[in-house]
Amino acid sequence: MESSVSAAAWWTILGIVVAVAIIAGVLLARAGREVLRIRKRLEAYADLPIVAAVAQAEVDAGRLEVALVQIEPLIARAEAALSALRRGPIPPEVAGSVAFVSAELRELRELTI
Repeated sequence: MESSVSAAAWWTILGIVVAVAIIAGVLLARAGREVLRIRKRLEAYADLPIVAAVAQAEVDAGRLEVALVQIEPLIARAEAALSALRRGPIPPEVAGSVAFVSAELRELRELTI
């Protein structure tokens, strides 16, 4: 009798193991289907206009970074140009000399007339 109880226990354990294996297989198959469904959904999300806009924004951000790096020398050149314009295109000594020479030429014309 003892061997039949032991055999029944082993058959019960084997049945439970088989049932658990079947349930685990079903759950793995279900998980695989969910992964495929999520993958298809993600591929569909890639076609949305917002994703294209975000990708374009990333490209624009990269271009802005490059422009910001290059702006420092441009600012320095613009400041140098502004300081030259503030001084005037002709230095004051040259302007004074030109005025003096033109006054002398006027007087020379008056004498020759």
